[in-house]
Amino acid sequence: RSDTIRNTGATNSVVLSDSTKTVLKNLDSAVEIHFYSLLDQASVPASTFALADRINQLLAEYQRVGGGKISVKLFNASSDANAASAEGLKPFNLDKGDACYLGLSVSCKGQKESFPQLSAEWEQALEFDLSRAIARLAATKPTPNSPANSSVNSPVPDSTSIDDLKRAIPN
Repeated sequence: RSDTIRNTGATNSVVLSDSTKTVLKNLDSAVEIHFYSLLDQASVPASTFALADRINQLLAEYQRVGGGKISVKLFNASSDANAASAEGLKPFNLDKGDACYLGLSVSCKGQKESFPQLSAEWEQALEFDLSRAIARLAATKPTPNSPANSSVNSPVPDSTSIDDLKRAIPN
């Protein structure tokens, strides 16, 4: 089951950075974010549930500021585990019970990037990582023949950079 995230206006204290607002303002294509928060009440600590709630609030703010260009879908039922796995998310907590997932994927113009496992250690960077992913995907040319789940390729270094690297590390 998936739900569209709705900002109820209740105590959402998330304020996006100016750089994120600029990225969202300049979008020319729709962006879809799938947020997977499949957490086992019995084995996952309360702090992980709190993290999931903060991420949910962050994504609601992206959707609000995105002016109709950002669509966020929340997946939080155990039946969504196969979909989470198919999107490249990493299960955790397997030694304590059912597989849990806390991650997201971003898609735009037939391309997709995944954040396989979100953690509190990287929470402060999430907004900026997510904004960069959105900007990268929005900047790509549409590729109707490529699979929707394709990974975003790293930029190919130019031949000068490769030659410099080979000189620096000859063997």
